[in-house]
Amino acid sequence: MLYTLGGIMIAISLITLIFPPKKRNAIYGYRTRSSMKSQEAWEFANAFSSKVMIAIALVMIVLAAVLPLDQWGEVSGVLISTGIVVVLVIILFVTTESQIKKRFPD
Repeated sequence: MLYTLGGIMIAISLITLIFPPKKRNAIYGYRTRSSMKSQEAWEFANAFSSKVMIAIALVMIVLAAVLPLDQWGEVSGVLISTGIVVVLVIILFVTTESQIKKRFPD
């Protein structure tokens, strides 16, 4: 699970970095209230969150390689993996929102 999600997150991050969403929209990009307040905040949030997501995806892949989740049983491994993903995604949002507020303090 961590390998797969890590790979998917890297792919999505690279797509967003290479083809960033040009205008604020409800379909593609890092969409939160603070990121959509201005075009400048939108561009910053998408670039920043993509870079953080790559780092988080690499952490997922490393954790998948070093943690013996398959030895803990299928259900336990899935629960632990899910917990790791939830914590890392929360870190992504908290980090990005913090940087948006720091850069655009209105």
